[in-house]
Amino acid sequence: MMQKPGWLAAVLLALMATANLAAGQELGSRTLLDPQIDGIAAERVNVLGSPTVSANEPDTPLSLQQAGEWTQREPGNADAWLALGNVHRSLDHPADAIAAYQHALQIDTKRVVAWVNLGMAYDQLKQPEKAIDAYRQGLRLDLDVPVAWYNLGNSLRELGQHAKAVGAYRQVLRLDPQHANAWNNLGLALVALKQYPDAIAAYHEALRIEPRFAKAWAGLSLAQGAAGQQADMIVSYRKLRSLDAVLSDMVFDVLIDPP
Repeated sequence: MMQKPGWLAAVLLALMATANLAAGQELGSRTLLDPQIDGIAAERVNVLGSPTVSANEPDTPLSLQQAGEWTQREPGNADAWLALGNVHRSLDHPADAIAAYQHALQIDTKRVVAWVNLGMAYDQLKQPEKAIDAYRQGLRLDLDVPVAWYNLGNSLRELGQHAKAVGAYRQVLRLDPQHANAWNNLGLALVALKQYPDAIAAYHEALRIEPRFAKAWAGLSLAQGAAGQQADMIVSYRKLRSLDAVLSDMVFDVLIDPP
């Protein structure tokens, strides 16, 4: 078993940082479709990137100028402000994105996608408390939005609220059992709570879905080391070594040869 438990917390913090560069972006290309889109400027909002206009060219992204002009033409259209917020967020202008999302929500307080994207903009500003409030507002309107639960779990974990994060990740997995990142982050939260058998099971699920998921192998190694499963930890470490030298060096320094 690891000789210095404090090192486990240090490595977990490092894994949290690498696993949570931008909450929600780990979901890849998944989108949240807004059901309240009109037929003229039918907009598909991608909660992970820039909006697209689905008129004749469904995959054409809006520019900042186009989104701004849309809000000027239709200042009472929540879709226009939502699109402007998405463009600002994709350009790493979170403060401007927040202002646009808040404008959309003044028009339509029940727009779930605006609440979720508002939370993501607050995450970009490193304001997890406000992000959590936004995600919860969206989830009050619709409990079945995986990206909102996932981002909520990440923000809770960032604040050290690991038990609440566990609940959020389990909601993701209720909706999407094949979500490898949610299994991985669930494992991180469970290790932080010293619930090592459950953490190990979560990492195994992540690796069943994505066998080359280096962060999950690193987390599994940590959990196995903390649980005293030395032989299994060495096997996981060797697999990690074949996938990611940086993470494997971290595991080596902490679990195998602590300073």
